[in-house]
Amino acid sequence: MKIRKVKDEIRVIGIDDAPFIPHTKGKVRVFGVIMRGNFRVEGIIQTKIEIDGIDATEKLTEMILNSNHYGQIRVILLNGITLGGFNVCDIEKLADKTGKPAIAVIEHKPNFNSIKEALIKNQEDWKYKWEIFKKTEVHEIHLKKIVKPLYDNDNIFKQIEAQSKKIKRDKMKKKYKI
Repeated sequence: MKIRKVKDEIRVIGIDDAPFIPHTKGKVRVFGVIMRGNFRVEGIIQTKIEIDGIDATEKLTEMILNSNHYGQIRVILLNGITLGGFNVCDIEKLADKTGKPAIAVIEHKPNFNSIKEALIKNQEDWKYKWEIFKKTEVHEIHLKKIVKPLYDNDNIFKQIEAQSKKIKRDKMKKKYKI
C-alpha cells in the first residue's frame, strides 16, 4: 500500500467574525485568513452575514468558492459553528459545497441544553438552527504538552465534517492528523 506524505505546509483557511453589538439588527463582517504553514499569510478574504441570521453557510461558501486561493485551500477551520451571534454555519453543507473538509474548533465542550434554551428564547428560527447543532458531532482532542496551547485547557473540542461524497471521515482524520 502506497502511503502519501502530506506537505508540512498545506494551505488552510481560518474563519471568524469581527466584533459586533449582540442582539442588534444588521450585518457583521466575517474574515477568512488563508495561511500556509504556521506563519505565512497568503491572503485575507471577507464577506458579511446577518447578525443572528441564517445566511452563514451560504455566505461562507460563496466567499471560499470565489477566492483566488480556492484551488490551494486544503482545509476550512472555523472558531465554532456560530458566527455573528446565532448565525449557525452548517459545516456539513459547507464541506459538501466547497469540496473541502470543514473543522470547527472550540475551547469548551458545548452545553447543548443551554444552547437550545437560548435559541428558543431568542431566535424565531430556532428549530432550523437547532437541527444544525444536533447533527454536528463533537470530539475531544487531548493536546500534547510539548505544544504551546492556544487555549488555557489541556483539551480542545472539534466539530468535524468532511465531504460526505468524496472523503470518508476516517481518511480525513489520518490525512490531516487530527
